[in-house]
Amino acid sequence: MPDSRSSSQDDPLVSGSVAAASTAALGRLAQTVNRDPGSVGNFSLGAGTTLEDMVRDMVRPMLKEWLDANLGPLVERMVKREIERMVRRAEDD
Repeated sequence: MPDSRSSSQDDPLVSGSVAAASTAALGRLAQTVNRDPGSVGNFSLGAGTTLEDMVRDMVRPMLKEWLDANLGPLVERMVKREIERMVRRAEDD
């Protein structure tokens, strides 16, 4: 009997484009760290840029893309669900 966990574990969690973007971002991080390895100990990666700043800069375009694609439909679904809930409550009273 096949183990269903093994097939689901083999499926990637992210799309190819997201994986490529993440790989590129990690590559840029590795290049920055290799340029100034002494700065890693204090979490500053040169020119006052912190690791947090770099992560924020790398994640921002991915977050923007996701929000552009999903925020409208997500808000629409939530508003529709809330209106339906309010209508049901009004009908029950």
